[in-house]
Parts: sequence; C-alpha cells; structure tokens
Amino acid sequence: MLKTRLRLIGVFVLLGLFLLYFISSQSYAQSASTSELVTWTCTGSPCPWGNSLNGQALVWSANLEPLSNRLGYTVSAGIYLPESVATDMTLTIQSGLVGIYAGLPDAASHRLLTTLSTGQSAVITGLAAGEVISVQSSQGPFAYTLVLPGAEPTLTPTPLPSLTPTATATLPAGSDSSQSVTWTCTGSPCPWGSPLNGQALVWPGELGAVSNRLGYTVSAGIYLPQNVATGMTIAVTSGAAAIYAGLPDAESHRLVSTLSAGQSVVITALAIGEVISVQGSQGTFVYMLTMPDPNPTPSPTTTSSPTPTATPTATATEPAPPDTSQAVTWTCTGTPCPWGSPLSGQALVWPESLGAVSNRLGYTVSAGIYLPESTAAGMTVAVTSGTATIYAGLPDAASHRLVAALSAGQSHVLVGLASGEVVSVQSSQGTFTYALTVGGPTPTATPGACVDPTTCSPVSAIQSYWRCNTDGCADTDWISAVIAWPEWSAFESNARAGNQSRTVYSFAGEMLYPYMGAWADGCQVTAVSGTVLIIEWQRGTEIWRETYLEPGESHTIDLIHPEDNAMIEGPDYSPGFSVTLENCTPQVIDKTVPPTPPPTGTPAPTSTPAPTGTPNPEIDFPTTAVVDDFNRADETLGNNWSGDTSHYAIVANQLTVGAGEDVYWNATTYGANQEVYVTLTTIDTSAAEINLVLKSQSSTGFGTGQIAVVYDPVNSLIQVWTYHLSQGWVQRGGDIPATLADGDQFGARAWENGQVDVFHNGVLLASRDVTGWPYYTAGGHIGLFMVSASSAVLDDFGGGTVVTP
Repeated sequence: MLKTRLRLIGVFVLLGLFLLYFISSQSYAQSASTSELVTWTCTGSPCPWGNSLNGQALVWSANLEPLSNRLGYTVSAGIYLPESVATDMTLTIQSGLVGIYAGLPDAASHRLLTTLSTGQSAVITGLAAGEVISVQSSQGPFAYTLVLPGAEPTLTPTPLPSLTPTATATLPAGSDSSQSVTWTCTGSPCPWGSPLNGQALVWPGELGAVSNRLGYTVSAGIYLPQNVATGMTIAVTSGAAAIYAGLPDAESHRLVSTLSAGQSVVITALAIGEVISVQGSQGTFVYMLTMPDPNPTPSPTTTSSPTPTATPTATATEPAPPDTSQAVTWTCTGTPCPWGSPLSGQALVWPESLGAVSNRLGYTVSAGIYLPESTAAGMTVAVTSGTATIYAGLPDAASHRLVAALSAGQSHVLVGLASGEVVSVQSSQGTFTYALTVGGPTPTATPGACVDPTTCSPVSAIQSYWRCNTDGCADTDWISAVIAWPEWSAFESNARAGNQSRTVYSFAGEMLYPYMGAWADGCQVTAVSGTVLIIEWQRGTEIWRETYLEPGESHTIDLIHPEDNAMIEGPDYSPGFSVTLENCTPQVIDKTVPPTPPPTGTPAPTSTPAPTGTPNPEIDFPTTAVVDDFNRADETLGNNWSGDTSHYAIVANQLTVGAGEDVYWNATTYGANQEVYVTLTTIDTSAAEINLVLKSQSSTGFGTGQIAVVYDPVNSLIQVWTYHLSQGWVQRGGDIPATLADGDQFGARAWENGQVDVFHNGVLLASRDVTGWPYYTAGGHIGLFMVSASSAVLDDFGGGTVVTP
C-alpha cells in the first residue's frame, strides 16, 4: 500500500476531503471529510503490536495540535486528539463504521467509548485529564463531519493568580453563586502542587459533601457522594461550569458535562462510591439546584455499622421476578475493599445458567451480577422501566468503565468487550425492569439459520470473535460474523504477526475456519442480506484487498499472485449476513506448510500490458505544456491550485514542499487520456512519498477517487495506486525499480483503456493496469501529493489532455 499512509489494525487513508473550519467565538464546524490510511511504525518501546500496522483513522487538523505517538509507535499522521480539545466535540458518521477510543497516550490499551455507523452521532464526553481520543475503523474508509467546541476547562484545578489562598472559602452574596476555594496539599501524592485556587460549587452542609481528594484538603465541601447527587438537576444561569465525577482517590476525574448560561443537566450514571464536583474555569458562575425526590428507593450507600438487612447472605432480599432488578449487597471479604463495607444497591442478577460471578476487588456480592464477556458478547440489554447503567472491566480492576446509560425504552448490544472482562448492570435510582436477548450461546447469525456453505443456499454467517493467540496478548477481541468452512478446507487463524495474530471462535466458543485457501479463486459471492466484506490477501501479511457487497451485489474472488487466501465476513460488529455461492468448492489444504513470507528485495522490472483492444499509440512524453513554472514573486501557490496549498511556498521561482501533502491544479479538468509531470529540482532522499496525481475526481482531496503514481526515494521504487471510497487504496501491479536524481523529470500518463505509463526523463519505465478502478475511463484533475517530503523542491509542473495522432 502507499508507504506510511497506505497499509492496515484494521486499515486507514490519506486525507480525503480537506478539513474546512468555520470559526466562531465558541465553536467551529468542519465540513464532510474522509478518513485516511495511516501507519503505526515502531520507533521506541514496548511496541506490542509488531513493527508496523496500518488502518483507517480520522486525521485531526494540525491546528488542533493532535499527537502522533503512542506506546512506542509513531503514527504517520496526527490521530490522537487531547481531551482538552476533544471534549464536547460532536462527531457524525456519514458513511462507514467506526470505533471511538480513549485513554492516556502511553496506556497499554484504550477503552472503547462507542461505535458509530452511518447516520449516527456522538458527543465526546467522559474523558479524564491527559487522555487522548482516536476514531478508527477496521472495515475500510469512512466519511464524517465534526462540530468542534472552543477551548474547554481542564480537568484539574487551575491556579488563578488573582486569587489569594485562604484557610476557608469566603461566601459571596447569594447562596447560588460559586465560591473561591483552595486546594492545599495535606497528604500524598499531591500531583498538582500546592496551593491551588479556583471557583467551585460548595454544596449545602446538610448534603454531606467531602473536602478531601488525592492528598489535598479543600477549603470547603465541593465533592458530593453519588448516592446524594444522583437525580439532582444542576442549572447554570450565568457564567460557565464543568461537572466532574470519579472515585475520591482516583488520579483523574472524568468530565460529565460542561454548562454555560441557560443550560442544565440531570446527574445520572454515577458508579458506586463516586463523587461529583462542579468547577468554573472562567471565574464566578451562578447556579440553581433541584434536588431529586426526597423518598427514592435507597441507592448503594456505605453504612457505619451493619444492620440486619445488610448482613451478607446468599441472597440479600426475597428474589425479584426474573425481569426486575434485585437489591444486592457488596460485603468486604478480602482486599483491598476500597468502598467500605457493606454496600447495597439495585443490580441485574444474571440467570444462573449463564455462569455469572459474585466476586470483585475484595468484595463478595450476594448474587451473581458480573457476567463474563464470553457469555455477554452479542447479548442485548433493554431497560423497560427505570434507569440503569452498564459497566465493564476486568474483575480485579480498580474501576470499571461506563459502557452505556439506559432509560426506559432504550437498549444496548454488548460488543467491544475485552478478553476476560465482566459486565454488570446497576442502578443508583432504585428498581428497574429489563429484558434480555441472549446472543452468546447461539452460534448462528439468526435462530435456525443454515450455516454450512457446502449444503446451504443461501448460507448465513456465524457471529464470531477474533482472539489473540500470542503469549501475553490481552488486546480486545475483534467482533464480526463469518462464513465458516469445514476444518480440512480452511484455516482457523490469520497467521499475522504479534498481537494481530488471531484465532476465530463462535460466540459459543467453538473454533471456526473462515480463511479459505487458494481454492477460493473463482468463487462467486452474492449478498442476500446484510453487508458482506470479502478479503483477498496473502496469508500472514499486512496487506489485503477489500470488497463490500450490499444485497443483490456480486463479486468473484480473483486472487492475484502472491495472494493465496480469502475470507467472507461482515464489517466490525456485524449483526450477520447471508450469501449465495457459486463455483465455491472446498479442497483439502496442507496446514503443515507455513504461510509464504512477503517477497524481499526489489522485484525485477515488469510491464503490465494494456487491456485487449486498441493499443495505445507510441508517442513522445510529454506532449503537453508546462502549466505552472512558478516564476513569480515568493508567495503561496495561488488561486489555480487547491487542496493543502497553505504548506507549499514559492521561493526563488521554484516550489518548496514544506509540510504540504495533496494539491490539485484546478484551472482545468482534463480528458480521459491525460498526463502529468514535474521536475524534481531537489529530492528529499528521506521522503516517504513523492507522488503525481492523475484523474482526481475532486480538486480538493482524494476522497472521491484518484490515481497516485508514487516515487519512494528511500527504497528506490515507483508504485501505481488507485483510490475509490468503496475500495480504499489499492496498489495496481508490482513495484517498479527506479532511482531518480536531482533535476530529473518524473512523469506519468493515464489512458482511457486503463493503462498507466510511468516515465523517467521522458523514457517509459513500465505500465500498470488500473481497469479494476471504477473511474479508469474518466477524466479529472492532475496534481501533486507529498508525504514527509519537507526538503523537496520542485519546478515546471505540467500536464493535460493527450491528443492522439
């Protein structure tokens, strides 16, 4: 794939539709854009995912200052956005399927915040101080829009120089105004220094707020326990405030909401033992509190001494009906027991047949409320009355992440769970009723579906997960659905490197065999229901081709050497699909032979003949004139160019690249036979890519389709690639060995019959066939595409429509 931009964790693509921001005093909106294919390259330690990974991701605009480093890897673009910028951003998916992940930059794993498919939106909240978010997809490119808020308050108290630390907070006039409070280090660890001052909501004394947190004593009670806060409405009538929640001694608290004048929020989805605080980063704010019903069903609360009703028993109370939550008790029977003992609250008690457990972090619960992910995966939890919150995490983790908060009429499918995690459904607002649809034990996509591809027509996919099979790997399972074949005819694993090496299982735990051998060549697949994804690849490698089918569409598997494998699956978190198959006859494969490693070294020059039909005329190159010689005053590119023009500059009558990427000559759209060329005055010998663009369907980005002819000076080779939204980036034909020198002309010509010719100083090096690209008969724009070529200098850019004799 296109080096550094074009390879696949799931799978990712160069900046599609240029990021356009409309800035107002509080927010900016971003127009529709497409994901990019990015590469994670191991440049440090520990590098748990192998030396290099590729995948589709949202690349944030540089002015948002995203990060490109994580856990020993350097990413080819900025895909990790700091929480201070990301918080309250709205992300809408126009097409495709994505996962939004969050965590500290060097954390061993990031948690899944949510998954979004076409038409769905999410507001980014619940991030801790120092965290970053990323938006990724393993099913191919996606399109999205963003609405970005302005600068948000930080999660930790910020020193305000104008405020003098005081021993106690001074109450301003009116009990509905925030107060200036002071954090003083009186213990350990005190990570923020001391003293700190800021504006905060000081809770009424009768609510039992606390003033200690993470080694600090605050001059007033600003941390309110969840059992009191739950159900409360907080409204801000002037100024601005941020609401935070977390365990008292947690290193960071997550952002629950930000409020400006006229906005309000009801406090829900707090975990047992958490506290909330309301802080201002812009001075004094005015607020109003509306307390919940004074006689609610008791929520989990710490008692000073055991009472007869809280004494641990096999069941805390008379068991409720199967579809109603139960009052359960957490009793400290081990260590560390951070929440005190005993605790009680409402929870979903799973049916005994599902094998739920009742132990967590030193506590024994009076009933089985923690369901292992192996059973929970694929299950649907629906709340029919009341409210409930779904949590997930490892049994002995200090805290569990919030998966979903549900009100009456809402439901959630349990996906994205990591190996070994458990799921609980709890409420701090009293009894709730629920309904369960158990998907885990059923290995088929739908009850009674026919799943044997050798006998069924149509054949249904099996709900499945891909689990790490390398030592020490605890990465999250990949979840989808597959067509499974007889054991003797297919592989159960992908034979990839590191934590990408996975074995496939059904939700019932049965090993599946979805990786077809070379016999898959010629198999015709027609989608009957759902979305179908066909993978064609060389087993064990990190490069493959993807084809998506919707109902009624067909694709014939065509393995191109050295490809020797194929798989029929669904997108991530696929609910299932069905297909009909023709010419798909399984054959016995030899599983004792390891996968063929990718070829090493530089292949000998090859020339792909043009498609049959009228041959292309043999004419000199180039036949068209220079369209921009850059002979003008030092400035930016000018109005005849569009795309990433701000990073290019004209200096001394030549074009300097700087941090530029893709730019397009927008003065003219050229015909179906077209050429492009440029003089490489100075080659950046460490550049990732120096690219020529042909037949771009847009003058602002690659997202609607283009041909890229790529020169890789590091490895002395040229490649031909195409992009299409449904195909992603696809290399057409093999590498072309070439070493270009300063002052050389680099050129290419694309014909309407699908042949692309590559030229060096007017000499034809090789040709490649791009007839598999939907726009090969079309015209379009020409341009340049640079990747990490900041030292390159260019001159005499030319091209246009080729007129044949």
